[in-house]
Amino acid sequence: MNSVTQKINNTINHYIKKNNFKNILLCVSGGVDSIVLFHSVLKSSQQLNFYFSMCYFNHKVRKKSNLDESLCINIAKEYNIKLYKGSLSINFELKKNETNLRIERYNFINKIYKNNNFDSIFTAHHLDDQIETYLMRKSQTNDDLILTGIRKKYNYLYRPFLEISKDEIYSYANSNNITWNEDETNKNITYLRNSIRNSLIPNLIVKDFDFKNKIIDEINISKSKAELIKKKVSLFFKSNVVFENKKFFVNKNCLLNENPFTIKYILKKIVSNFKGNDLFFSKKHLANFIVFLKKRENNIIFQISKNVNIFKYFDQLIVYQKSRIIKKNIKITNEITNWNFHNIKVVKDINININYYNFFEINKDELKSGLYIRSWNNNDSIVFNNNGNKKKIKKILSEEKIIPLFRKEIPIIVNSNNDVLWIPGIKKIYFKNNSTYEKKYLLWQKN
Repeated sequence: MNSVTQKINNTINHYIKKNNFKNILLCVSGGVDSIVLFHSVLKSSQQLNFYFSMCYFNHKVRKKSNLDESLCINIAKEYNIKLYKGSLSINFELKKNETNLRIERYNFINKIYKNNNFDSIFTAHHLDDQIETYLMRKSQTNDDLILTGIRKKYNYLYRPFLEISKDEIYSYANSNNITWNEDETNKNITYLRNSIRNSLIPNLIVKDFDFKNKIIDEINISKSKAELIKKKVSLFFKSNVVFENKKFFVNKNCLLNENPFTIKYILKKIVSNFKGNDLFFSKKHLANFIVFLKKRENNIIFQISKNVNIFKYFDQLIVYQKSRIIKKNIKITNEITNWNFHNIKVVKDINININYYNFFEINKDELKSGLYIRSWNNNDSIVFNNNGNKKKIKKILSEEKIIPLFRKEIPIIVNSNNDVLWIPGIKKIYFKNNSTYEKKYLLWQKN
């Protein structure tokens, strides 16, 4: 056994022992990387007594892809290993590109993983893939969090060959008489990765034989810088971000003191908390946000993602998910009546510790004749003293210093005559009949 074979076998053995894997899903393509990974995992399974299966996904891009599939089928039969096969769906056939192919492939792999009690997924990404990926990203950005390279581990996906070079993989294959298929499209330099692999890297190695090691050093430096950014983001959150009523309140001036990359990742972390939202920040989008941040105007809005806005209000930034404001009357019943992030519940008793403006006393006749929750309008007013004088809802909300953007989220409770009885959490009608009746309460609470 030569030294490279020993190194790769030891790498796999150590990886599996360290993580105590018992049931691995191994991704194979028919190329030399994944076939060498297969043989090294097979050898390790015979020594360490664990199970593994293979999965192959046919992208249907290359004319010879069926040969790759046949090779994987034959290997599975020869060694009695379970093989899961998948191929490009009709929906993706018409829009073949690198991103869509990757999405479809990983959807297939994740489905197999989740349905069959595997504890890990192995892919054959190696050191040269790491270097190529770094150079690709370096040509597009100087963001250290993006320049950290391919991760060794992401959730349950592992890349045990990430410190093994392509030359070592070829050496293992040739020394052990392993059969594999070469992907002829890897020579097509119209693809950026192939251009870097077949043109840029060889030229750089001629100039500097130690070039690859220097790139790995650069990746490690980016990782260290990325960790510092993550720590800064975490510290910023603790000191300058408050989450309340499903909104994030951010100290604007402190955010302005951060560098653009840190600002970017603070916002990404905030937006990721809203269901169904993620944040892709182009250079232009980030630059536009910083211009917005520096403006002197208040009560202005910046759309940070499809469903998330940022509202600037003096020294605060308020990040919120856009919601539909319900304007029509909703009749209050004995069941829970929902309104945006709150609800009204009819109860018989009230806790004395509840805020005075978060409940409203009623009788059964009032409920029977009809009580409604709705949005307020500019003509709405409420009785505020024993003389029966009224005050506009709009003025009350201003006096209460409710942020203008969120005033329309606040509902009012009206009776069948459309008289305003209550602004939940803020104001009640002044006059109320004190005669004896069976009391009930409307309770205003968060969902």
